[in-house]
Amino acid sequence: DTGVVYQGMYGPWQIEQEDILEVWSYRIGLTATVAAFIAAAAICSTTNPAAAANQDSLLTAALNPLALLGAGAFGISLVQIHIYMSPVKRTLQLLWALGVLGGCYLAVTHSDQPLPLFVAQQPWTIWCVGPAAAAATGRLCTVA
Repeated sequence: DTGVVYQGMYGPWQIEQEDILEVWSYRIGLTATVAAFIAAAAICSTTNPAAAANQDSLLTAALNPLALLGAGAFGISLVQIHIYMSPVKRTLQLLWALGVLGGCYLAVTHSDQPLPLFVAQQPWTIWCVGPAAAAATGRLCTVA
């Protein structure tokens, strides 16, 4: 509790310790999401497709854990997000869930290759994981 009371359009309000923790967990989740995405994108863009089938590579072995970290951290951020229009927040969460389910489907049905690399090489897979990207884009649009 900061003790400061603000006058809002709908009445007085104040920032509580719980609000601060939620914002920090949201920010940490987004940071982890972006870091995982950048690392996976770097690996995918520098991996020889012919060598990618060899999952013994340390870099390609890191791809699925990076995807899991990124998706999980983004999910946490979507729970902690401070959007006061519930339908928008629920829509973003639904899009994220659909993208995660699509990613899980691809990971199970194409387990011979790391998921991020498979998605990078197969354009049709955007239909499976794309809703999660739409959730990220939707979140960015609500900030502006």
